[in-house]
Amino acid sequence: MDGPRSTREAIADARARLPAPGAERFPELLAAVIGDPHGDTPRIDYADAYVEVGDARGDFIRHQLVVTEVRRAGGSVAHWVPAFDAAGELFRSNRRAWLAEVDPFVDAGVVRDPVFLRGFVEAIELVGDLEPAIVDELYRVAPILHLTLHGGPDAVRRLAACPALDRIVSLRVAGARLDDAAFAALVDSPYLSKLAYLDASANQLCDASLDAIARRLPKLGYLAWRGNACDDPTDVARIIDGEVIESTPTARGRALEDAFGPQVWLHSPSRWPHQFPPFYDAFE
Repeated sequence: MDGPRSTREAIADARARLPAPGAERFPELLAAVIGDPHGDTPRIDYADAYVEVGDARGDFIRHQLVVTEVRRAGGSVAHWVPAFDAAGELFRSNRRAWLAEVDPFVDAGVVRDPVFLRGFVEAIELVGDLEPAIVDELYRVAPILHLTLHGGPDAVRRLAACPALDRIVSLRVAGARLDDAAFAALVDSPYLSKLAYLDASANQLCDASLDAIARRLPKLGYLAWRGNACDDPTDVARIIDGEVIESTPTARGRALEDAFGPQVWLHSPSRWPHQFPPFYDAFE
């Protein structure tokens, strides 16, 4: 009796069954996007080339770049919705072709819910056992910057040891059954220098984990913390009609800044008054 298939075998089987991706029109421009996942210029060049040949992919990228630009500037929903809707209409007509490179990973159960941002698959949910080699393979076909991890403490520890984490801007480990020890393994990772958005909600985390965040994550701009064993130290926001009217520092937040210096993430409501909580692509 055959044993269970490996992840690599599942991906290979999916590639053999699914329609092959179409020939890339501009491989050098795509390589530039993959090689500089954070940059806008390679994406603009790629979009321009597609617009010149009358391919809808170019307009799709342009619309999505507008969405992220407005979000990063802290603009209101009304300012980015028109571009978002225009991109969505183009995506619905071209979904299968534009997802062809990532679909084998989805079919194999490695990835869930790939999300296009700035014109490319930039956000994914990782499912099952984390294999660094598979993450590296994903990085070769898409400029991934945002990860959601589905798994328990062991999966988080494996992720923390993965050099591929060093490009990640946003990370979600909500509901991962993390205690302070498992969370410490994550925030002590040497590969989190770009992390700006962290969702650690619905775990079992205490004050020691908040201290670790303040000490180890200097670029963090937003923290989701609800449902842990200690209170959220983020400023308390008063929101009316989707707008942050005022925000008030918490005692725990003041104590963290007294101990560790200024913490931008504590004051995220005032940074994103027109859309709070902020979208993860608002960070770069």
